[in-house]
Amino acid sequence: MATESIIILISSLAIICFFSYFLFHRLIKENAKINEEERKRMLEQIDSKKELINESIKNNRETIKDLIERMHKELDSVEKERIGEFNSLKTILGEYKITTEGLRESTEG
Repeated sequence: MATESIIILISSLAIICFFSYFLFHRLIKENAKINEEERKRMLEQIDSKKELINESIKNNRETIKDLIERMHKELDSVEKERIGEFNSLKTILGEYKITTEGLRESTEG
């Protein structure tokens, strides 16, 4: 009777250990599968964010390029205006020079 009880107890423990191992092994596989799916989902999110960032950088680059082109055009316009004003000033100074020479000659002569 004692040996039968021990055999039953050992058999029960063996069965419990077998089922426990089987269940834990199954849980570990399911966890690994869930982790793999989560990893893939996170990689997709990262790729999506990376794509958004690249698109934003591209848009910003185009905006900056347009602003720089506009500034160059404005600088060219201002430079042409400045050159025109200097030429006008040069012409006016030349006229004053002629006028003052004429006044000097008329007062001396």
